[in-house]
Amino acid sequence: MTPLTQWQRLVEKVKVYGELTKPRLSFLVVFTTAIGYLLASGWDGSYAHFISVVTATYLIVGGANAFNQILERDTDALMKRTQNRPIPSARISVKEGTVIGATMTAVGSYGLFLLAPLTPAALLALVSLAIYVLIYTPLKRVSWLCTFAGAVSGATPPVIGWFAGGGPLGLVPLLLFAVQYVWQFPHFWAIGRLYRDDYMRAGLKVMSVKTTTIAILSVLSCAALVLLSFCLLSNKPSVLTLGGLVLINGWLATAVIRFVTKMSRVTARTLLITADLWLPCIFLVLIFLPK
Repeated sequence: MTPLTQWQRLVEKVKVYGELTKPRLSFLVVFTTAIGYLLASGWDGSYAHFISVVTATYLIVGGANAFNQILERDTDALMKRTQNRPIPSARISVKEGTVIGATMTAVGSYGLFLLAPLTPAALLALVSLAIYVLIYTPLKRVSWLCTFAGAVSGATPPVIGWFAGGGPLGLVPLLLFAVQYVWQFPHFWAIGRLYRDDYMRAGLKVMSVKTTTIAILSVLSCAALVLLSFCLLSNKPSVLTLGGLVLINGWLATAVIRFVTKMSRVTARTLLITADLWLPCIFLVLIFLPK
């Protein structure tokens, strides 16, 4: 084997390991962890510490995603959206995926503990991983209520960043958790509608609920997000903040109304894009707009 061939195989292996971490999902986690950290530290912390915290969190999330794909390898193989993931496509073995997942989780957890030893950041990350892997993942085969459990683990990254950045217990981390928890419902249901046939083919119960129920919960979650966003930014009572919130929330409300009026692939995709942009917009306003 030539050195070039060895190098190409190494690069391909690294790419596969990257896919195992679900990089797009992990990026969102890194982003919201960073927001929580910067909000708590007030931009006055060490850049090295900030990067280390974000990296450790990424490793934990990557490990959780690896375990998720190991447990869902059979259903992933039945779904067009997921059948090319590393394990169902046989590009890596279950054993190899387990080693990667365990290594990332161990290194990330230990690193986060060292970086924030007197805070609940590391413990919160491990509890989040346990909920995602041991509760949410198997519950997807049983009930559509799995979303409520999965949203708990998905809502912890900004809180982990907040505590790692030196933030205290109080209203702010609670609001950060609440915003990211509620945000996941329009996000998940839009994905569920887009890939409903895939979920049904794999026997997953993500969308095994009446359309009217999803419509009602979508409207309620939208209303809650509007209220929570105003609460989160209540310490920045400027015309610019108010105008931004009205614009961003109006955009989300329009997408939700279109989705509940006609649950098609088009309206679901529009809602997914809108929701996925709404969250970073709110957090960026929170970080960058002056009080």
